[in-house]
Amino acid sequence: MEEVMGTLPFPAVLLLEDHDDVRTVVKAMLRRRGVSCHSAASLAEARTLLARQRYDILIVDVNLPDGRGLSVLAPGADAPLAVVMTGDDAEAAGQEAIQAGAADVIAKPFGVSEFLRHFDAVFERWRIRWNGRPRTVSGPLLCREAILER
Repeated sequence: MEEVMGTLPFPAVLLLEDHDDVRTVVKAMLRRRGVSCHSAASLAEARTLLARQRYDILIVDVNLPDGRGLSVLAPGADAPLAVVMTGDDAEAAGQEAIQAGAADVIAKPFGVSEFLRHFDAVFERWRIRWNGRPRTVSGPLLCREAILER
């Protein structure tokens, strides 16, 4: 987590997506929210990053060349919150993702506003977890109801 003006940190975000074009677009959308992230194109790469650092939010593709992205999810109060992206049958994949510990699921293909709506919801949950209660501070709007100063 990166400390912001001594108040609310930005979450540490890991993006696990094997398609370069999707990874590039998701990173650009996160930048619109003032959030940077680490990225991995495989489970092996993601596991290496997860062993080195604690992440607050995971954005995970279900199907990867070396396995299922859901394998990096963990349920529990201290586990990273996860947005799962799937091109599979959205209902079945969504149920599986939620059971694996996902906070939200988004079906591919998705548009910018749809992705940001899902990310914002998970960001808000992280913010409440971090603060213990909802609150806002003055500064530029970075997420739907989360107002942060850089």
